[in-house]
This record gives sequence, C-alpha cells and structure tokens, in this order.
Amino acid sequence: MNAQGGVRAIFWDYEFVDGSWLGAYGLGFDHDMNERLSMGLQVKYAEPFLQADYRSAFHLSDNDQGSFYLGPQVGLRSFMADAPMVFPVGFRTGVRGGLRGFYADLFASVSYSLGDRTGYVRDPSLTIPAREASPLAFNLGLHMGIGWDRADR
Repeated sequence: MNAQGGVRAIFWDYEFVDGSWLGAYGLGFDHDMNERLSMGLQVKYAEPFLQADYRSAFHLSDNDQGSFYLGPQVGLRSFMADAPMVFPVGFRTGVRGGLRGFYADLFASVSYSLGDRTGYVRDPSLTIPAREASPLAFNLGLHMGIGWDRADR
C-alpha cells in the first residue's frame, strides 16, 4: 500500500484568461493512493481571486518515479470584491516525479467556470459597464515540493 505524500509550493502557475496571463502563488498537498492513482489539494492566490482545488490523477506508469498523468480537477474560486463565487471544472495532464524527497510537477490544464462570472468588478465611479470574465481558462505550471514515504504496517 502506498503512503507517499508531499507538500508543494505554487510559484510558477499561470492562467490564460481574457487574453492575458495571470500568475498565482500558493501551497498544495499530494498523496499517492496506490501505484497508479493520486490526489491533490491546493490553495492559490492571484489578484483578484483566491481558489481552492481538488484533483485526482491516473498515472500512466508507476508513480514511485516520474510519470505522466491525467485526470479531472474541480475548484472553488472566490473573488476579492463583492462578486459571487464560481466553480472551475476541468481536466489536467502533466508529468510528476515520485513523491519521496524533492519532486516537481509540470502540467497543463483547461477549465470552465460554472456560476456567475462577473468577477471583474468595475470602479463605481466609471461609466463603462463591468466586463464579464470568460468562463474558459488555460493553465500552465511548474510546482515543486518535498515528499515522504511512509510504509503502512
């Protein structure tokens, strides 16, 4: 039974939405449930939002070493102004190292935000209307972390 886990730093995470790249920072946790399945939780911040994500992954080879993976991702995004929350639902693919010691995760993902997407709140003194954010977003990232291996007895 795998009991590998790891804590990741999120500092190279870029989202392409509405014609521009937005950088995010945060922390995450990874856990290998068996040789081919893993899960991850992460919280990231980028002006103007805070987002929490859950993802699961199927690894195309044994995840003790570097392996390609793919799987679904769901999240909850809260904008910093008086805007409603949205729920990004998407698909993520990448390559991740084994979780023992130092590891890295290079990935790409696509998501669609469900809910009211008026996250870009305009200054009330402006006379132009608020712009609705695009529901489609693309992410590219390189996260790095430190992991451990605990044998279940």
